[in-house]
Amino acid sequence: MIVVGAGHGFKFSSVVGEILADLVTDNRSKQNIQPFALSRFGSGDTYLGGKLNEQSSNS
Repeated sequence: MIVVGAGHGFKFSSVVGEILADLVTDNRSKQNIQPFALSRFGSGDTYLGGKLNEQSSNS
């Protein structure tokens, strides 16, 4: 895995390492990674202010 970015991303490296290690060893993470799921792009759901805002299909 190669990650390119500015220095501000460095502070997240320890938790990213923990998440990747959990996913490799246990196939799940102790951290809540749901806001980063690829399926979020097709679902219409948004993640704002620490809360998942689900879009209803009636809109």
